[in-house]
Amino acid sequence: MNPEKPTELGINNQGALALAANPTAHRRSKHIRIRYHAIQDFIEHGEINAYYVPIDEMLADSLTKAVKPNVLNRMVKALHLDSASTAY
Repeated sequence: MNPEKPTELGINNQGALALAANPTAHRRSKHIRIRYHAIQDFIEHGEINAYYVPIDEMLADSLTKAVKPNVLNRMVKALHLDSASTAY
């Protein structure tokens, strides 16, 4: 499968991003089995574009973690979940 545009994948862990982008064996990751490195194949074939997203900009975190009210308000607006953008 060769999509016209790669799937965008935002990652907030720089170590995971480096491991996914660089298929060479790392001393601390040698315990990870080859079948779990499928993400590397997707990156190599241009099916996924993995990039770094700082933790405070991860939109999904507002849906899965406790966040401060100001952060939640910013995320709600970014996800277009605020009442002003909801059509009934």
